[in-house]
Amino acid sequence: MLATRPSSALVKNRCLFSGKSQITRNKEESKCVQPVRSQVSIADFYAGKSVFITGVTGFVGKVCVEKLLYSCKDIDKVFVLVRDKKDESVSKRIDKIIDSPVFVHVSTAYCNTHVKVLDEKVYLPPAPLDDVLKYLEEPERNYNRISKLYRDRPNTYTYAKALAESYVMRSHGDIPTVIVRPSIVVSSSKEPIPGWSDTMQGSSALIASSWKGLNRVVLGHRHNVLDFIPVDYVSNLLIAAAANCHSSKDIAVHNCCTSSANPLTFDMVLKFLEKKEADKSSYNLSYPRVLFTENKQLLSLLSLLLQTGPAYAADLLRRIRGKKPIYMKIQSQLSAAHDTLDYFTSHSWIFKSNSTQQLYNSLQPSDKKEFYFDSSDINWDEYFETYLDGIERFLLKPRSRN
Repeated sequence: MLATRPSSALVKNRCLFSGKSQITRNKEESKCVQPVRSQVSIADFYAGKSVFITGVTGFVGKVCVEKLLYSCKDIDKVFVLVRDKKDESVSKRIDKIIDSPVFVHVSTAYCNTHVKVLDEKVYLPPAPLDDVLKYLEEPERNYNRISKLYRDRPNTYTYAKALAESYVMRSHGDIPTVIVRPSIVVSSSKEPIPGWSDTMQGSSALIASSWKGLNRVVLGHRHNVLDFIPVDYVSNLLIAAAANCHSSKDIAVHNCCTSSANPLTFDMVLKFLEKKEADKSSYNLSYPRVLFTENKQLLSLLSLLLQTGPAYAADLLRRIRGKKPIYMKIQSQLSAAHDTLDYFTSHSWIFKSNSTQQLYNSLQPSDKKEFYFDSSDINWDEYFETYLDGIERFLLKPRSRN
């Protein structure tokens, strides 16, 4: 989340807290807010201001901090809020970030999965916030009530994001506020380094394993839309949206997606994977061929025959040769990734991005070049060349060395 004021700005990756609530609108949905043509450059807007950031240890947070420091050279100070982890101190976590190559609430495009065509507005929450808070304070949990509160959300992540949007809407008070909803955030297109990513999870795990022939089956249809958005596009939109947030009355919502302006399908991805010759030195079991099914029972059977069985045999052969088994462990990680992704690969959505496009069109020419986020400009052939090179360089080769 990123907020700006004359003396401070706040970037926050989770939820917004703005003191006492001065506006309550929990009974109606928000309206779309039209961007106003920018009178100053984005760098000039941030000049002399300080920025307070939470969520900087996350994928998007790291890129956002780097971009602010690189492109907004006259920014005053950057304050970060980082908590201790069990095995890492705050200073160690910050060192990792440094060594790695208005309010904006960062939501997700999938916070309203029950809506197949998502507009750029805040929708009614899956349950009243007060009811959810009241339930959490109860000493005994009624699981029948959970299903009523949960409604039709696929997991706690999308559920919590929907509640967070509702909370931001009713509690932002007189602070100019904007919500940015990225879809599936993937490796960088250009910045800070082409193809950069720091995590082998979710979509990167699915793409990498399919490319290496380790994943052979996907739940869904090959013509489903796979709404990928490079992380640098998300970071640039966050920074630009805060710099152009003027109204404290209505919340501006920007979907940071590709499904409406530049759709990508599974079928297109498979063609990219087949076109790009994979490095045979690490992990490969076979040529990248993926089957699609919408039947969960058939998915389990095909996974056993085409993935688990060959992985077990490959590990057995490695043991005979005195090598450490790796393939069953990879299959276990793949199974966990599928548990998370199956709902999203088996459904398809269209996320409208009219407001995002209008914001981009309102920028000065120099800002359009420096803070690019027009997803219609993405050349998927070129991007996947960069994406797969980045997977090999930043995710697979470090694992091979380990």
